[in-house]
Amino acid sequence: MKRRSILALVLTIVTVVSLFAGCGGGSGSKVDSTKTHLSVLCYDGGIGSDWAKNAAKRFEEKYANVSFEEGKMGVVIDITNDKLDGKNGVTTTPYAIWFTESVNFNELIATNQIVDISDIVTGSLSDASNGAETGSIEDKLAPEYKEALTAVNGNYYCIPHYEVYTGLVYNVDLFDEYGYYFSADGSFTSVADEKTVGPDGVKGTKDDGLPSSYEELYALMDQMVADGVVPFTWVGSAENYVNDLFAGLQVSFTGKDEFMLNVTFDSAATNTQATIIDSFNGNTPVEKQVTITDKNGYLMTQQAGRYYAFELMEKIMSNDSYHTKLDKSTSHLDTQEKFILSDLKAGEKPIAMMIEGTYWYNEATEALKRSVNTYKEQAEGRRFGWMPLPIQYEGTVTEGNGRKNTVLETLNSVAFINARYKDDPVMLDLAKKFLQFCYTDESLVEFSVTTGLPKCVNYTIPEDQLALIDNYFQRDVLDTKMNSDVVYPYSDNPIYVNDQNAFMFNQGSPIWGASYNGRTTTNYYTAFKSGITAKDYFLASAMDEETWSSRYAEYLN
Repeated sequence: MKRRSILALVLTIVTVVSLFAGCGGGSGSKVDSTKTHLSVLCYDGGIGSDWAKNAAKRFEEKYANVSFEEGKMGVVIDITNDKLDGKNGVTTTPYAIWFTESVNFNELIATNQIVDISDIVTGSLSDASNGAETGSIEDKLAPEYKEALTAVNGNYYCIPHYEVYTGLVYNVDLFDEYGYYFSADGSFTSVADEKTVGPDGVKGTKDDGLPSSYEELYALMDQMVADGVVPFTWVGSAENYVNDLFAGLQVSFTGKDEFMLNVTFDSAATNTQATIIDSFNGNTPVEKQVTITDKNGYLMTQQAGRYYAFELMEKIMSNDSYHTKLDKSTSHLDTQEKFILSDLKAGEKPIAMMIEGTYWYNEATEALKRSVNTYKEQAEGRRFGWMPLPIQYEGTVTEGNGRKNTVLETLNSVAFINARYKDDPVMLDLAKKFLQFCYTDESLVEFSVTTGLPKCVNYTIPEDQLALIDNYFQRDVLDTKMNSDVVYPYSDNPIYVNDQNAFMFNQGSPIWGASYNGRTTTNYYTAFKSGITAKDYFLASAMDEETWSSRYAEYLN
């Protein structure tokens, strides 16, 4: 039997005694010696901490007349923004609750850095929600999360935090203006009734007319160049950003069940085989269907979806017309602003698509404001969307023969409580109360309305709350959450549990790396600039049976 799995993106929020307070709390107050202080860490990235401040304010009001310590009444939530992910330790910090990302939660559990929170995950949300809910946080978790998060000993030590997808942002207004949608005869159109059914194979959905295959995507790129439009841009100063596109392309091409074989290594569980590149006939890949088990899990590094993603990047990089000039001094904020302004600025070539994560809109807030200040009504109400990606290599998906949009959660974002406070009954109780409070339906909806992003749990956002989000992109992301197969790449397989870092699909992941000519890189973009072809990089990135068997011998029966 496999050990119960601990799979989770976790919410990190930290609580600390008033000695460490005064970091900008939910109510904006500093050290208040009349109240108990709880310190919360929020990862300082594209999500921000406004959501936490909103939750903190409501929590402070809820417990304004409750004493947690003798001689004190009420609580103050002190929120600190920092780029801590726990890799350098959790218990050495003063933060009681962490909301962070890129977390190997199995390692934190193994090193006793975080607290068992099974009671608040499986317990009723009735008190936290003032009687509005009787279910639990566990009830809101996807099955994959339940298995993975409890893999070590059956207990929960963290819970999923925010949900981020990586892939392509596209300028919807530009697509409409130029008519960049496929019609049945292979030409381009902007007329709704003429559009193909798109990757999902369903007429009348938001992906109608968008490329359903790599063949169509390549044709679209050529049409854009012919029109004087630049197909792609991405961050020049962070070469690992291209891995965001690889992740999105691979999961869309394979679908949920096949992609999960990357972490479960168990074809029998879903009766799903993997499509791998078995060999090459010259430069033409030869595909093969294989059944995946623990013993041949290395074959997942030969998955066809990986190769076609590398091939696309090779094609993009081989023609300067397909991408913007990539300057190593260009930051993600610079790239976002260039993308936003490209079809507004006179003399600029419009940019159609940007490799990014769904959090980019929050990061680009100031750039968006500047665009409106400069270009007025021309820049108001613009539509950027989250692009569904191809599901096959050639041809066009026909009605009834597509696949539900599939996206990958990539940031390994979780929340947990610092084990530093496991023997402090006041801080531990308060931390558990606030962490559970953040997973009530009210708090989850508030999070999405504030950030424009979903949490990694199941909940419904009422229409009147969705209406409070005043931009197309963030509504599109939340629609993607509700109408897609979301893949959470976590497992209770001991191979995964004991070597989680090797299977994390984020920007710097070794999954996308390869060694060639004595040099190792974590992305194909860097390799291409050294003259490496997609084929050679793909072959170099594949793990062999001997390495796999040696590395995981104790788990192979």
